[in-house]
Amino acid sequence: MNTFRNLVLFCINLFIIIILSIRVLAFTYQVGPTRPYQNPSQVGGLVGDNDTVEIDAGLYLGQDACVVWLKDNLVIRGVGGIAHMEAAGASVWGKGIWVAAGNGLFIENVEFSGASVPDNNGAGIRLDGIGLTVKNCYFHDNENGILGGASGEILIERSEFAHNGYGDGYSHNIYINHAQRLTVRYCYLHHAHIGHELKSRAHENYILYNRISNESNGDASRELDLPNGGLAVVIGNIFQQGPLTENGNMLAYGAEGLSNNPPHEMYLINNTLIDERGFGGLFLDLPFSGMDLFKAWNNIFVSPTAVWMAGAPAILDSCANLLVPDKTQLFFLDTLGYDYHLTSGSTLATDHGTDPGFLGSMSLLPAFEYVHPSDYVPRSLFLNPDIGAYEYNQATGYQSISGTYANSFSLRQVSASVFYLEVHNSLSNNEVSVFDMAGRKVCQAEKRQGNIFRIDLSGLTGGIYFAVLFADGKTIAAKLPMTVRIYP
Repeated sequence: MNTFRNLVLFCINLFIIIILSIRVLAFTYQVGPTRPYQNPSQVGGLVGDNDTVEIDAGLYLGQDACVVWLKDNLVIRGVGGIAHMEAAGASVWGKGIWVAAGNGLFIENVEFSGASVPDNNGAGIRLDGIGLTVKNCYFHDNENGILGGASGEILIERSEFAHNGYGDGYSHNIYINHAQRLTVRYCYLHHAHIGHELKSRAHENYILYNRISNESNGDASRELDLPNGGLAVVIGNIFQQGPLTENGNMLAYGAEGLSNNPPHEMYLINNTLIDERGFGGLFLDLPFSGMDLFKAWNNIFVSPTAVWMAGAPAILDSCANLLVPDKTQLFFLDTLGYDYHLTSGSTLATDHGTDPGFLGSMSLLPAFEYVHPSDYVPRSLFLNPDIGAYEYNQATGYQSISGTYANSFSLRQVSASVFYLEVHNSLSNNEVSVFDMAGRKVCQAEKRQGNIFRIDLSGLTGGIYFAVLFADGKTIAAKLPMTVRIYP
């Protein structure tokens, strides 16, 4: 009898476990004209935590496109291309096209357009939950691109924001509330309507390797507005203001009071700032009290009239910045196309930068460069960094591996921090050293046998490194495939 009773109890418990575990499994919902669900609005109320929603590329119009996402850790992505959500006057909760009410949403390959609501604050994505990741998305012609974010961490990368803003000055391409951290990288922000290209009240802001521009016909206000201070790390961006801009201040920090968590520090490193407003103007509007530190290194400022800074930070740390009145002095690659790559004529900027050091464990040396539109490549620094957002590699004093020396050596990674390098050319007296991005020799490669060298980076704590071959008066360099770099 006890055996039968135990068997029944075992079966009941097993059934309960199975039932409870069913929802633990993540589901994938497929959306599209030939899929089980034709429109995104149909799955908003069905998904559970950790589920995935795959939306076929194509146009989803009106209320069919509008969704409130209530669950946590959802992955929502367009597949086979970009899935376009066109509001056409529709919205949810009176807030916009998608309301991210759950926490930790991941959104990829989605286009948002036409968000408008009665209070003129409609958003492509309205963030009401905690945390958000947006990748490879396009926001245009909304009253706001992304709006919200009162807590958590937000990452926006490889995305474009264009022509967002109602026109009242209170709506923007991106407007983030008091999140803990905002990171915007490899993005193209342009032509916000009257509002700012990027406004963030986040306690920490990492603005890295973007193009943020108003161009010839844009009527945006500031390119970057961080009204409540906190920590701001601004590296490797292109900022450009055109003649029709609504605000002479290009970048502002603490303009509405330093209410964020301290420290109130701004690091402006290796940016290119182009002012084409044509009269007056100010590159940097900083507070006159309460700001702990402003560090500006290796930036290019171009303007015939603009003042580079107003404000009184407690510590002003300025080094290797270049201020010129005329962009023709720098021989940029294509100023009409807003391409501010350096050329062989850019001698005012090439090799004149200085290693800005570290912020905690994060190197402030730029590791990447913006690629238009909304992409990036590694920045190949060697010896002294160039000033501005781009490195002119041909002017760095080493010969890249190409042409005659294309097969000069091969590199094999044998462990997390150890490489073997083999020289394949007829050059004699070979010697290999390893340099960091500031041009400092960090170690000498150990010659093993013949032309094989052993490179050990295990004693180094961070950085991007180059193996440099010296032979017969030739200098040939290649970036090691290992990166030991801490990013936010």
